[in-house]
Amino acid sequence: MMASRFLEVWNEKTSETVFIDTYRSKYQRLAQGFLNHLKLNGGFLKHIILTQSEESYHPRILHNFLMALRKRFGKLHYFWTVEIQEERLEKYGKAVMHWHILCAFPEGTWFDSEGEDIKKIQSYWKYGHETNSVEVRSVRRPSLSYLLKYTTKALCSPVAAQVRRIGSSFIAGYLRQSWARLGRVVDDLVCGGYCSLDELKGFTWTRNGSAFFDFYDEYGIRSRHKVYGAVKSPWSVVGRYDETPF
Repeated sequence: MMASRFLEVWNEKTSETVFIDTYRSKYQRLAQGFLNHLKLNGGFLKHIILTQSEESYHPRILHNFLMALRKRFGKLHYFWTVEIQEERLEKYGKAVMHWHILCAFPEGTWFDSEGEDIKKIQSYWKYGHETNSVEVRSVRRPSLSYLLKYTTKALCSPVAAQVRRIGSSFIAGYLRQSWARLGRVVDDLVCGGYCSLDELKGFTWTRNGSAFFDFYDEYGIRSRHKVYGAVKSPWSVVGRYDETPF
């Protein structure tokens, strides 16, 4: 059975009722994880926009482009969305897709923003005219609202059912939380000497939101450290809906 998309939740302390789009919540955590990765690892962002010249789709249409990028620039992290160019759809009746990729390049990567690197990126996109279907922008101050703007457009766009609307490179579970909470975890474990920054990937997350870290001593004996315990929420689910209730 598929989970309901919309939840109606009620707060026992304030008697407030709120409707939640679980799709948006899921992708908000994914976007937050992408930004947290960038904050912890450094580097710089480029916003790559890809436009198809013809109406077509294949599951590997974006995969091949991203693999070519990684072959040239090394290990990249990215967050992408896809939408339909609605003006073109209304005018010509063609549901041509438009891709937005926030690509995080490792710190120290040399990137020629005016020459050869741009030409190479344009040549990797095989579904449009090389010179006018690929745009590369710099992103000075990435924010959650910046990413969610494109997420919302992707979720609302009339993309075909078989097309995945939003995706990313691997983002570890521990990163998919607020920066404030993640900062407390880093202070407690990394600054407290329990583990290195890389070892944070070993977190174990429970369904109720508590986090644990498995630590092994020099003899290989494991001890489990509770990073934080989830506070009991005053919110409870009182309704589930497959279609929007509002």
